[in-house]
Amino acid sequence: MAQIRDYRPEDAPTLQDLLRQIWGQDTWTVQYYRFGASAPTAQGGFLRTLVADEGGTLVGFGSAWTNPFHPHALYVGINVHPRFGRRGLGTRLLMALAQRSPGRLPLQGSTWEHSESGMRFARRHGFTEVRRTWEPELPLGDPQEDLHADCESRCAALGYAIVPLADLQAAADGLRQLAPLLAEVYTATHGPNPPRTMDADGWTDLLRRDPPDPEASFIALRHGRPVAMSAAHPDPDAGLILSWRGVAAG
Repeated sequence: MAQIRDYRPEDAPTLQDLLRQIWGQDTWTVQYYRFGASAPTAQGGFLRTLVADEGGTLVGFGSAWTNPFHPHALYVGINVHPRFGRRGLGTRLLMALAQRSPGRLPLQGSTWEHSESGMRFARRHGFTEVRRTWEPELPLGDPQEDLHADCESRCAALGYAIVPLADLQAAADGLRQLAPLLAEVYTATHGPNPPRTMDADGWTDLLRRDPPDPEASFIALRHGRPVAMSAAHPDPDAGLILSWRGVAAG
């Protein structure tokens, strides 16, 4: 029977290899499932990993961690090698993490619709779907110029100006003007796990720390005020990833 024990630093290469065996070339998923050990901090940072060790062979692991930007949930991730599945290892890892983790934060995790075992595991342990994310790819070879021109003319007729983020950045206090819109659209799409409360300075700092591509991100202005945004962040694999986007209420 596998022993559930605390993570050790020397486990890292084996766990990374285990993730690749489970998820193959799905690099985003491999990056999502973190592992390691860190002590709780005043800012709420926490990471704990437990491993399933069967006679010196690591056959699974579970991690629990907090995200200081989303402080209202404890994230969990469970991975068991398929050859050792359906033996209760995932359940033992989940229960052990819940017992040894801080506070009374609700558990929240992610799984993928094509992972039958992941969906089955989540349902069996009482998880319910609170948010669904699609990861489509948008080909840029066909810009649909007629549709684009029609949208541009309708927006202009209604008094909207669509400008690159670079134009707003060039204006005095431009990013600070964008902060209330970013706070509104981000919070609206994260109802089950809202971000921490921040003032305009906090959201402006976020824009500075994680800047979108200023030429590939666009802002809709009405009477000079940002009312819609579509940001794109550079990505070493995909080139650009659509990120913060939305329209202000009304």
